[in-house]
Amino acid sequence: MRNQPLAAAVALALFLGCTSPPPPAPTPTAQDVEADAMAAVGRGDWTTAADLLRRALRQNPTSAKLHYNLGVAASHLNLRDEAIREFQWIVANLASELFEAREARRWLIEAGVLARPTETTAAAPEQTTAQETSRTGGIKGQVLWADGRPTARVQLFLKGVPNSSNANEQWVLRTDDDGRFEFKRIPSGTYMLTNRVAGTPTWRLRVKLAPGEVTSLDLGEDNSARVRDDFPGA
Repeated sequence: MRNQPLAAAVALALFLGCTSPPPPAPTPTAQDVEADAMAAVGRGDWTTAADLLRRALRQNPTSAKLHYNLGVAASHLNLRDEAIREFQWIVANLASELFEAREARRWLIEAGVLARPTETTAAAPEQTTAQETSRTGGIKGQVLWADGRPTARVQLFLKGVPNSSNANEQWVLRTDDDGRFEFKRIPSGTYMLTNRVAGTPTWRLRVKLAPGEVTSLDLGEDNSARVRDDFPGA
């Protein structure tokens, strides 16, 4: 009988130990959230990307990469005010010659937030004309599938090829409801047109743009990566 209180105490301790709440899950680190955010950007999951980028910015509020990509995500989601805020941060905090600053400024100008630059001097008119002409070219076309697969909102990338003067240039857009697309005001040079910057692409084509010219190129089975891959191993 003397052992009954001891046995009861042991049983109670075991019961409490079994019913105690599990330890809290580890809090995701800033690096984990940022990596997940950039992975979502890479696959074009803009809703997930925007949510993760906002969380990452709360942990690292001075990251230009996070501000820029949140601006891109917000623009895809038609969150105009948020896109304006993020791209204005980029313009205010990055050197004007950097790719992100140039693209942020271009978006703000096209959105009517910033005024288009005006000619302030009459000096070197030939040079000015050449620079303007070099950015009046582009590429347009339509995604066409013989089997009727959806072509609306297909994400396309136009990237400067490595070891060229425009190697750091990149543009991204989505096709309209009819599968049509147009990259405008692109500097002359050689580019890769693709729908994926990571993983297996549907298209990976070399496109050479001449100054002041708009190249027409439709995308379909006949020039898909299975038939023609201009950048194998990229």
